[in-house]
Amino acid sequence: MVHLIKSDAGNFNLMKSGEKAADIRYNDKNFLEGDVLAVNEYDYINKRFTGRHIIFEITDVKNDICGLSVGYVLLKLKPI
Repeated sequence: MVHLIKSDAGNFNLMKSGEKAADIRYNDKNFLEGDVLAVNEYDYINKRFTGRHIIFEITDVKNDICGLSVGYVLLKLKPI
């Protein structure tokens, strides 16, 4: 399954550079290992998408991490 999400410029740039290889998300999309995450950069000030995007494969989904709020998951990501 392909999941479309939006991200602010700061997080987007960290993900694009490879400095951020994981993301914590509310699991309202039922993320599964092997799914594709399409991250679209969003400008929250001007309320518009910038047109920049990155595609990742979800390589692991964790929900049993100490301190992680109920309903949230840690997604490990690999660029594709």
